[in-house]
Parts: sequence; C-alpha cells; structure tokens
Amino acid sequence: MKLIRAFFLLILGTVLVSGIACSSGTSQPTPTPTKTTTATPTPSLSDSKIVFATDRDGNFQIYVMDADGGHQTRLTYNNGGDRHPAWSPDGGKIAFVSTRDNDEEIYIMDSDGINQIRLTSSLGWDRDPVFSPDGAKILFCSYRDGSGEIYVMDADGRNQTRLTFNTGGSPDLDTEPAWSPDGSEIAFTSTRDGDREIYIMDADGRNQTRLTFTAGIDEAPAWSPDGNKIAFISSRSGGSSNSDIYVMNADGTNQTRLTETPGVDETPVWSPDGSKIAFTSDRNNNYDIHLMDADGDNLRWLTSDTDVDEFPLWSPDGSKILYISKDNGNSDIFIMDADGGNQLPLTFNPYVDTDTAWWP
Repeated sequence: MKLIRAFFLLILGTVLVSGIACSSGTSQPTPTPTKTTTATPTPSLSDSKIVFATDRDGNFQIYVMDADGGHQTRLTYNNGGDRHPAWSPDGGKIAFVSTRDNDEEIYIMDSDGINQIRLTSSLGWDRDPVFSPDGAKILFCSYRDGSGEIYVMDADGRNQTRLTFNTGGSPDLDTEPAWSPDGSEIAFTSTRDGDREIYIMDADGRNQTRLTFTAGIDEAPAWSPDGNKIAFISSRSGGSSNSDIYVMNADGTNQTRLTETPGVDETPVWSPDGSKIAFTSDRNNNYDIHLMDADGDNLRWLTSDTDVDEFPLWSPDGSKILYISKDNGNSDIFIMDADGGNQLPLTFNPYVDTDTAWWP
C-alpha cells in the first residue's frame, strides 16, 4: 500500500508542487523572503536540513538530507547502532546515542559527521540528549546510578551533574526532560510518587515541583514557544488505554483538556508561532496526524490512510510538517504542507527511516 501511495504522490508532486523534490538532489529556487518587522529573519526552508536515523545499511546509522529529500548523506559508520540525533541550536553540532563502544552512550559530532567524540561513559545507559536553548548544555537521562535520573553536562561532555535524586528501581523514573525556551527551567516526567506525573525544576535541579496530581498518567511535557504554557498527554479521563491532550500554565495552574477521544491522542508539538498544536491520534482506528488551534478549536485530520502516520515535527518556518509513515514494518519520512496538502515521501526504501530532527 505504501509503495503505491508513495509512487502516486511522487509523480503528482513532481507535476503540481513547486519547491519540493523527492530524494533527487535537484536545487530549488530560493523563495523570495517575506518582509518582517522583527529583527530576527524567518528561517528559510530552502536552507534547512533534516537529520535522521536509518537501518538501510544493516544497523541504525545517522544520515542528513536537504529539506526536499535531496543529498541524503551518511554521517556515521560503525558496527553498533546510532540513533536519536539532536541538533545544537546553531546547527553546527549533532548529539546522538550510540552503542558502538558500550550500552547506549552519548556522542557528538560536527554537522558534516566529522570529529565524532564520545561524551559519556558509564555502566548504565545514557540517552535522550537535548541541547539547552543557548547550546552550552546538554540534558540527558541516565541509569548509571541504578535508577533512571536526569543529568546535565557541558556541550563538550564536561561537568556531568545529576539533577534528580530518587529511588524506585524503574529505568524511566525521571525522564522526558524538556528545556523551557529561555533555558531557565526544565519540565520532566517522574514516577517518584507512584505513577507518571509532570514536574518542573530550575535548570540547576533546584525547586523540583510537581505540576499534575491525578490517578492517571500525565507525561510528555511540551513547552509553548513563549514559555507560558505546557502541553502534555493524560489518561486521567479514560483509563490506561486512553490518552488526551491537555494544556496548563507553566506553573501547573489552569489545566485544560483540549481533545476527547476513546482512543489515544499523543505527541503534541507546538507550531513555531504557538498558534497550533499537531499530534498523533488513533481516533479513526488508525494512527494519523491531526491539527488543532492551541485552544483545542478547529480540530482536523491531516493524514488519513491505511498506514500508521505519527511523530509530527514542524519545520522551523512553520510552513511544513514532517512525519513518519509506517507500513508492514517499513517506515519512511514524509513531508506535507501545514494544512495537510502536498503529502510527499522524502525517503523511499524498504527499511526503517526514523528519529527525525530539523536543522534549527
């Protein structure tokens, strides 16, 4: 099914769509910049890159490609597995997780793949690297001390510091760390009080405060671009087999339900301007990408087919949405307009392409 759909979309997109070329490497005209009254120019999609992980070479390695799918270039070469790449804010570095020397350690490299350096070395796994907004620090999760905790280190691997101190024996005790846009606070998920709840702390680990208090599961905190709100998913209204998207103020007040489904709504991601939230839902008995206004209004489907479409990711300029489409064990990277139009494959092979991240 995926092959038929992808081929049709590719042909249709070639005829009808300007500015997108699938895996061809063909240069596209640079769009005329839109005038802006702000000092910071809007990022140009034509200048953007996408980093991702793929097992097309037998084991997962890191690749990079243009935003139109062209110039797909392999960056890592080893017998282990390399996954979960994360760009530094200036686009000059990529942090990632590798099993080449141990059980999941964090590495860093230049954006062209050179100067690959191991940053962590512990008996437990280290994973989920997240650069601070200024690029000076990297948050990560580690099981080096017997339970899953959140750590921070300098971007060169120095000064590795444990931020959370809890016991419980669960490898995901404290996880899903997310920097606030100004870098002053960190939201995260913790099981320290019996179930998964959302907490917040200062960037140095002080003032750890619980924000959600429910009998259900609250997880996956996502900051709004202005730092005033946090979107998250919760099962508080429907049990463990159900999850909906909620939003709250950054201090935990005014927790508001945005979606209502007997199924699963998950992975909320804010648009760059904060006006919309894209997410994954199985409300039509198949996982698809959905979109709504930041207050929950104007809910609509963006994808609707027999494949599993998930993990939406906004382009830096907000004009496109990247997502993963799966079919029979295969997954490819697709792109579409922010309104769901012009759905096109960027990768097209019988392997797993995943773990996408936009060059910022």
